[in-house]
Amino acid sequence: HGTVLTDRKMMALSMFAVAWGLGTVYNLYGKKIAGSDLFVALAMAVTFLFGALAFAQPTLLTWVVFVLTFNQTLHMNAVEGGIKDADHDPLMGVENLARVAGVSVRGSRLSIPPVFQVFGLGIRLSSAVLVFVPFMYDVSYELWQLVLLAVMLAGVLFIEARLLRLRRFDRSRIRKLIAGATFLRYAVVPVMLMGEVGVLAGVGLAVLPVVWYVAFIPLTGVRAFQPEM
Repeated sequence: HGTVLTDRKMMALSMFAVAWGLGTVYNLYGKKIAGSDLFVALAMAVTFLFGALAFAQPTLLTWVVFVLTFNQTLHMNAVEGGIKDADHDPLMGVENLARVAGVSVRGSRLSIPPVFQVFGLGIRLSSAVLVFVPFMYDVSYELWQLVLLAVMLAGVLFIEARLLRLRRFDRSRIRKLIAGATFLRYAVVPVMLMGEVGVLAGVGLAVLPVVWYVAFIPLTGVRAFQPEM
C-alpha cells in the first residue's frame, strides 16, 4: 500500500510539472500559435488530475471530470474567447482557432463559419453525453438528478446555439450569453456528484461560482452581470 501511495504522489507531482510547462508555453506563445488553446485546456485538466491524485487512485469518474475540464477550458478560450475578441484580435496580430476558421467582424456584422459552429457545438454535445456516462456504472444517483442535469445541459446547448448563430457583433450581449452558459456549466459537475457527496454539498459547490462572482466583482469596479469589456 505504501508503494502505491508513493507512486501516486510521484504521478501527482509529474502532473503539476506538466501543467506548469503547458501554462508557461501558453503564456509566452499563446497569442502567436493557432491552437495554443489546447495547451491551456490540457494544463487545466492536468491540474485537476494533480488534485485528484493527491487523494486516491483515478476512477472512471476522475477521467470523466478530467475530460469535462478539458472541454470547458477549450471551449471558453477557443470558442467563446474567439468570438468575443473577433473584432480586435486581427488588429493585434493574434493567431487563434477562430481566425483560422474564418470568424471575422466587418463593421457590426459578425461572421461565424459553419465549421466553427460545428466545432463549438461539438464540444458542448460531447460534454453533455459524457456527463451521463458515470451513471451507467457505479456512481450513485436519483432520478431527479438526471432530469435536472438534462434541463441544465439543454440550457447550455440553447445558449450555445444562440451564441454561434449571432450575426451582429455586440460584445455586451456576447459576454452575457457566455456568463449564462458558464454559470450553468460549472453547476453541472456538482449536481452530477450529489449522489456521492450529498445534496447540500452539491448545492454549495453549484452556487459557489455565482456567490464568488457577486462577492468580489465590486473590487474590479465593474457592475455585476453588466460586462463592459
